[in-house]
Amino acid sequence: MQPLRCSLNRTLGFQRIYAIREDAADKATGALDAVARLLDIEVHYMEPAGHDGAGKGARQLGFSAGTPHAGGIAVHAQIYTDMVRRDIQTALIVAGDSDMELDIKVRLASALEGTSPHLIDLLVVGRTLPDPAEPEARDMLALLRQADGASDLSAQMQRRWAKREFLRRSAILFPSPAPRGVHAYALNARMARRLHQRVSQQAISDSLSLDSLLADAVADGQCTAYSVSPPLIVARASQFLRRSVRHAIGARDDDPAQYPPFVDWQELWT
Repeated sequence: MQPLRCSLNRTLGFQRIYAIREDAADKATGALDAVARLLDIEVHYMEPAGHDGAGKGARQLGFSAGTPHAGGIAVHAQIYTDMVRRDIQTALIVAGDSDMELDIKVRLASALEGTSPHLIDLLVVGRTLPDPAEPEARDMLALLRQADGASDLSAQMQRRWAKREFLRRSAILFPSPAPRGVHAYALNARMARRLHQRVSQQAISDSLSLDSLLADAVADGQCTAYSVSPPLIVARASQFLRRSVRHAIGARDDDPAQYPPFVDWQELWT
């Protein structure tokens, strides 16, 4: 497979795109199908098991019965298993209710220019929360808090200017050992094998989430983890996109361009 910068292709430069349907509503609306058609990308769906099936599958994988994340993690485990069995070298995993940037191919290629997806174990493309290591995010949040409710005209102007520049920033890649709020991520074959082994061998506690699973897998320093800033894929939550595909095709009434970059910036962003 050619490097991503050379291929604006049907899988965004990865070998396969997996989409996890969250519920029957996602399947009925087919909104991600419409997004995929417009962007000319090919998506392979993974269907989560029903409540009973998820519990059985979770127990077979070593999960604690009845844990809230068991069903969700079990679906991701199925993807890791599929990657290992099919010898998939790189894959992107997204939620079934995802929305994407209209120019995601160009923006993702720009962020990864000169870097092959094969060399990145974990690549976070969509997240609902800022990353502590994300360039400018911490300074931006500090400015918003400092100027929140300020009546001084110069402070208000600085706040508006900073927000505008922050939203207009180009997509970049930065090291991210512990991203938060992950809902769209890519991994290579090495990371898929590692996650496949970890998920199938350990009992999952009530507190384990996808974030915890991914962070634990890279904590030993033997995996590379990077994140794209700003996120190019968003989940159902209100979160910023410069040009939403779903909004462009009339699949959603609200325009994500009016939202703050991250869900925990809601109150401070206005």
